[in-house]
Amino acid sequence: WIPAPFMIEVATMWMTDGTARRIIENHRDEAKKRQQLVKQVLGDFTYRSHEAAFHIWLSLPKPWRHEDFVRECLNRNVAVNSSENFVIGRSATPHAVRICLGGFRNTASLERGLESLRDVLMNGHRHRTFVV
Repeated sequence: WIPAPFMIEVATMWMTDGTARRIIENHRDEAKKRQQLVKQVLGDFTYRSHEAAFHIWLSLPKPWRHEDFVRECLNRNVAVNSSENFVIGRSATPHAVRICLGGFRNTASLERGLESLRDVLMNGHRHRTFVV
């Protein structure tokens, strides 16, 4: 029930020789680059995030409902998480989706995904006909 001694040794070495700090700084720099890309591609839409976060919360403009937006994105091979997955209990679900920025191997792939999201936001809503 204790950590493996080898892993403790590696972690201690990384903390004392600066490797851990460099890894953290590299991750922060990459997150900031990805956040800048979000600003370039989705800057006309409302979203919340932190400059060094690997995700954003995108507010969905009218008439989007989160479940419809998630489904339309999946139809275009882009996966986003409905805010419903993060609501505890029976609280109201915000009209938003969580977009992970860290699952892409490079910024070119992320840019293509963000451009697909932008296209869904601007052109993807299908009006439904209801029969009463």
